[in-house]
Amino acid sequence: MTKHFRAEPVPADGPLSLGAVYRCSDLHKRFHGNRNAGIVPSKREPVVLLFHTHEPAQQFYQDGFDDMGVYWYSGEGTKGNMKWTPANSAVRDHDRVGLDLLLFQRVQRKDGLWRFVHVVWCVAWEERDRSDKTGKVRRAIIFGLLPVAVMQAPFAANKEGWTKSELKSRACAGDLDLAKPLEERIRALYDRSAAVRLYVLSRAGGVCEACGQPSPFTAASGGPFFEVHQLDRLADTGPGRIDQAAALCPNCHMRSHYGADSTTFNSALRTKVAALESSG
Repeated sequence: MTKHFRAEPVPADGPLSLGAVYRCSDLHKRFHGNRNAGIVPSKREPVVLLFHTHEPAQQFYQDGFDDMGVYWYSGEGTKGNMKWTPANSAVRDHDRVGLDLLLFQRVQRKDGLWRFVHVVWCVAWEERDRSDKTGKVRRAIIFGLLPVAVMQAPFAANKEGWTKSELKSRACAGDLDLAKPLEERIRALYDRSAAVRLYVLSRAGGVCEACGQPSPFTAASGGPFFEVHQLDRLADTGPGRIDQAAALCPNCHMRSHYGADSTTFNSALRTKVAALESSG
């Protein structure tokens, strides 16, 4: 029996829900971009939508996960050698320019339904010989994408005892070194993500960086509980940047995403964080 899925409404702003099924036309209505492409940089928000289907007609791409949990995703282009188009460049450079990569998989062709399955981080890219849609061998750009939801642990503890300056140095590490083995790149990304969170929590000093109130409760790690909010990105997962992240109490975090005044709230918070970093 064929299962029929029901689309959830795409929120007008704020984060999407992992696991939710959305209508493709509704995603394009919010984010704007090339409706006929598999890689869609938004014209409105700092995100790139990545669409993948397991349908037989698309299997010349050969996309999928490897043993390390990296999802190898083919770049834009169905015929001939792939080029560094704006869409392919957006995936490669997303960390440097501050774009979130959102991966969707088709669940139903009728009504154009897609499930939001992962926020991903590009940890590698390669050029490989692969067949194109006509069966001819061509040079294809393949991106190594790492799902990053697990980088955002609910409670963080500074187990290494790093000082605030040491955390800042680790959090501000540069781009991933593509010359290093993939395992080392993945580890570096996880370490940077943890350092960003720990630094921002340290900077907060036990009070919410929005409302100035103490933490509402003690975290399992033994310290005050706050959530790290990424100010200029749709998702709060992944490494992020210390000048674009704030430690918030749960109420302020929800307000930053869903409040009627979320735009002005985040703008004021962005100014406050910038002042903290310039004075620190």
